[in-house]
Amino acid sequence: MQGHIFFEGSPWPEGHAVKEVELSANLSENGVSLNLHLGTEDYYLARDIDVEDEDGEPLPEYEDLPAWQHPSVWYNYHACTISNTFWSSGPSPIMLSKPGEPFSLKDLSGRVFKIDPVPKLEDGRADPEFHWEHDDLHFHTYLLGHDAVADHEISFKQTKDGLFDIDWSGRVAMAYVGDYDFRYKFRAQLKEVPFLGFACARLEGENVSDHIYPEPELRRKTQTQWAEKWLADVDELNYLVREERGWRDLFSPRDKWVKFWV
Repeated sequence: MQGHIFFEGSPWPEGHAVKEVELSANLSENGVSLNLHLGTEDYYLARDIDVEDEDGEPLPEYEDLPAWQHPSVWYNYHACTISNTFWSSGPSPIMLSKPGEPFSLKDLSGRVFKIDPVPKLEDGRADPEFHWEHDDLHFHTYLLGHDAVADHEISFKQTKDGLFDIDWSGRVAMAYVGDYDFRYKFRAQLKEVPFLGFACARLEGENVSDHIYPEPELRRKTQTQWAEKWLADVDELNYLVREERGWRDLFSPRDKWVKFWV
């Protein structure tokens, strides 16, 4: 996988390398839906920017800069994640399958998904009167803190070797500091992304918070039934299990756990 993400107006116009992309899908009784997760390298790896002189005093060109343009603010948050799996799956699935049509991976190639559109003014700026809630958004982000992303346009192109090129654009609101206007744009260009497989949606009685999961055999049986209903070629089924991944808070010695589909 190769990829870069660009944040318009940031201190790094050359963009940042993308460290990981996870492309998969959920199978449920309602069809096939998209899972997409992106994580970048640390911001400073693109280019280390000195903001102080030899005496440790701020350089004049970095005084009074807005947070979005100031390298020190970006350094404070290290790297970016944009995902609809890492924290939650959003208010509803992003459906890949179409009613009455069996889904095949090759059908994904050439499709464009427009997700969480943001109203625009005549000059193209996001309408500052647009009101939204975090729970209404399909993707979430950690960028300069837990900000917000919307107005996504995601296109897929399958290559000859079965991998996917993905072009993903959208807008950012610096919600972590109370700015809810989607004034900043981003664009990710991702090459040779593998499709990891199909995960099984939650089953009746499953409770993530209490770590109550069905037996793997039951989940596999249910997923196979859904695959036979929704997939054009059941041989495409690469079964993905639920995982609980740990991460360590930078300011705490204790491991924290987040739960999501992979």
